[in-house]
This record gives sequence, structure tokens and C-alpha cells, in this order.
Amino acid sequence: MGMGWGSSIVRLAYRGAGWSDDGEQRAISSLLPLPAGTRILDIGIGGGRTTSFLKDAGASYEGLDITPEMVRDAQQRYPDANLRVGDARHLEALPSDSYELIVFSLNGVDCLDHADRERFLSECSRLLAPGGVLQFSTHNLEGPCFRERPSWQDARERLAKPGLAAKAEAVIGGVPRLLMARRNIGKHAEQQPEGDGWGMAPLRAHEFRFVCHFATLAEVRASLARAGLLVEGVWTSSGTKLAPDAMHHEDAFAQLVCRKPPVVIDLVNQRQAMESPAPQG
Repeated sequence: MGMGWGSSIVRLAYRGAGWSDDGEQRAISSLLPLPAGTRILDIGIGGGRTTSFLKDAGASYEGLDITPEMVRDAQQRYPDANLRVGDARHLEALPSDSYELIVFSLNGVDCLDHADRERFLSECSRLLAPGGVLQFSTHNLEGPCFRERPSWQDARERLAKPGLAAKAEAVIGGVPRLLMARRNIGKHAEQQPEGDGWGMAPLRAHEFRFVCHFATLAEVRASLARAGLLVEGVWTSSGTKLAPDAMHHEDAFAQLVCRKPPVVIDLVNQRQAMESPAPQG
């Protein structure tokens, strides 16, 4: 995790603004306006895209990214925001019950391997105050991206576009990107474990530079349950809200809103109160 994210070609892709997809807009909009006093932890801020709409949404805001170059980019855009380098695999220094909202956008959780992903979700459960929310997105094992591989068809389609400028772009940009993608695929040949409902595979974005985690929605629900988090809503990347009991979908990824259960009644104290003698009138 982190290796290669600081390259200029990758950083350029994370300097945008606005929503990543319709699903993200609907998922986060379902939480707004945030309750007074909301403390926000924004993980994987990249160039500050989510900082733009989260930094003033609550009482406090902290933004983390594993890549120093990304944090510098974001800090230049938002000099008054609390941004720093941080690793989603190592959140143990942060205090328990210290946030009402944790966000990990753009499928950032999928940059973790399966074991680290499980630990991250458990850490979110620890960091969230009772009733707090985790909002994140994750690639779908049953979607179109898991088996994608570079193809000369992409270059041929670019070359077939009318106009000299389009053909020049295909030769100057398209073909080199394809060659880079094929090289990256070869580099990742030994880094693609699979398990029950999940698998690791190179992602087409950034010319297959990174191996990412993919999971079925059923497995995502199971992981959240193991971490003690309750799924409140699931939106596909195209913006469709799924049924509360949905276990599958066909989009590339999904946006989830999950909640840490609120404080339960202290049964010990309740029992003691019930067993105490009634006051004498």
C-alpha cells in the first residue's frame, strides 16, 4: 500500500473535485446535514477531493493519506484543514470512540489485503463513538472489473476514431499506456490470492499499476458483521439503492453506510436496580 501512489500520473487523477459517482453522492447525502458536534475522520484523501465537502461539515475534521505527495497537494488546496500522513493499517494511536463519522472513499479500503482489511474494519468499530457511521466504497467481485485485462482492442478503437488529433493521441498516449498495462500485469502475477467471496486482482485504472481487493456484497456484509458494524444502506456505483437484504449486484463497486450500534442498556446495573428494595413511604 502506498507504493506508486505518489507518482505524478496517479496524483493527477486525484486532484479533481465533486462526487466520484452517483452512489457516493447518494450515500453521503443520506447523512447530511451531520448532527452538531460530529467529529470526522477522512481516510485516503488523495488530493483533497473529499476534504472539499467534509472539512466544514462537522465540528472537527481530520484527513489522512498514506502518500506524502498527496497530502502536500491537498494541503496546498486547503491550508486551513487538519491533514497529515497516515496509514489505514495503523490507526492504533487514535483514541477509541473518538469519531462520529469515518469516510474511506474511492475504494481506498480495497488497497488493503484481506487480513489488513479485516483489521481496518475492526479498528473503525473501535474508533467510532456509539451510533457513529462508517461510509466507504468497495469493488465488486461479481462486477465487470475483476477479470479485466489489457487488450489491443483498446488501442485499435482509439486509432479508429476520426481525426488526426485523435489518432495522434492514440499513438502517443494509448499505445504506451497499453504497453505499460501489459508490463504491470506481468509484475503482479504472484500477488492475486483468492478466498471465499473475495479475491485480489490488478485494477484497470492507472494501467493495472495496483492490485486491489474485490469482494461479493455478501462477503462485505459478513466482514462488517465480524467487526460489529451494521449495514444501513448500499448504493451501487450507478446510484441505485439496493434492497436491505441484497447480497449481490452487478455494478463495478458499491457505496455503503454502516453504523456502530448505539450504547446498550447496562443490564448489570438494571438488574441491581430491579433487585434493590423499594423505598419505604
